[in-house]
Amino acid sequence: MKCSLLRLSLLFVFCLLVSVGCAGHPRAVRAASDTSLCPGEIGVASWYGKDFHGRKTSSGVVYDMYGLSAAHRTLPFGTLLRVTECKQGRSVQVTVNDRGPFVADRAIDLSFGAAKSLGIVADGVAQVGIQMIARGDAAGRPLPIPPATEGVAAEREVAPIPPPPPSGFVVQIGAYQIKDNALRVKEQIEKQHPEVYIETHENNIGIFHRVRIGLYTSEEEARSAADRVALHATGFLFGGETLHPVVVRAD
Repeated sequence: MKCSLLRLSLLFVFCLLVSVGCAGHPRAVRAASDTSLCPGEIGVASWYGKDFHGRKTSSGVVYDMYGLSAAHRTLPFGTLLRVTECKQGRSVQVTVNDRGPFVADRAIDLSFGAAKSLGIVADGVAQVGIQMIARGDAAGRPLPIPPATEGVAAEREVAPIPPPPPSGFVVQIGAYQIKDNALRVKEQIEKQHPEVYIETHENNIGIFHRVRIGLYTSEEEARSAADRVALHATGFLFGGETLHPVVVRAD
C-alpha cells in the first residue's frame, strides 16, 4: 500500500513539473485569419494562365502569363501594386493591365507568374494584402507616390489603396457569348431596373454581350446600385448560378 501511494505521489509531482514547463513555453500558433503578414487592403486573389496567354488584355497590352501583372476591377491601368500572401508573408510587385476578376468575392486576379512567386498556384486562391506603390494615369503609366519623409517607418512608404480619382463606373451583371442568354438576364433585371442595357464587346477570345447598368460618377454610387441589383436578383438563378453584380471601371 505504501509503495502504491509513493508511486502515485511521484507520478503527481512529475505531471505537475511537466505542466509547469509547458506553460512556460507556449507554442505560437497563428490563426488562419491573422493578417499581420499582409499589410494593406485585405482580399482574395485568384490567378489566370494559358487560356489567355498571348491575347490582348483590356488595356490593349498582350497578356504574358509568365510576367508580373494583375487584373483589377476599378484601379487605373498602369497602377503598380505590392501583393502579399497572408500565410507566409511572400510578396510580389505587379502592374494592373486588365479588368477582373468578375467573381464578387475576389479582389484581384494575378498572372501565373505572380501567383507562382507567391506560392499560390496549387491552391488557386489565397488571402492577400494589396498595397499601392504608384497609381496609373490616364495613359496607363505609373505615377510614383512620393516617398515618406525622413524618420517615418519604412512600412509607411507604401500607401494603402486610396479611393480612385473621379471617373466612370458601371455595374456589370454578367457577360455572355450567347446573346440570347444576355437577353434573358436583361429581361429579368429590367423588371426592377429598366435602365439595364447590353453592351457588345469583342476581344481575342470572341464576342461578349455584357449586361450592365450605369454610368456612375463615383465608385460608391455604383456599389450602392450593385447592392440593390443583388437584392432584387435574390432567388433568380441563371445557368444554375445566382447573379452577383460587380462594379467595374468604364475604361
